[in-house]
Amino acid sequence: EPASRKHLTIQLGEHCDYRSIHSFRALCRESSDQEVEVIVDMKRTSYMDSSGVALLHCLFHWVRAPKVHICILNCNQSLKALLSKACHSEKFTFI
Repeated sequence: EPASRKHLTIQLGEHCDYRSIHSFRALCRESSDQEVEVIVDMKRTSYMDSSGVALLHCLFHWVRAPKVHICILNCNQSLKALLSKACHSEKFTFI
């Protein structure tokens, strides 16, 4: 991992849907000239709809950095299966 990589964390609530946009937007107020790793903690998340999936994809555009890495932490198996089917799972690292 590059030493110059900046880390940002977002902790999602029980539901990840269009109402979660404020949590995602708050994460993206700063810009960086470094690579950024966004850690999305889904420990409490039990529900995600298509707008929640879209919000995850938007992080690649909203985080203003030369390169963005998204790591999904504590994702339950059903949401991991949903994300694997709904999007290019290789864009995300599950930890």
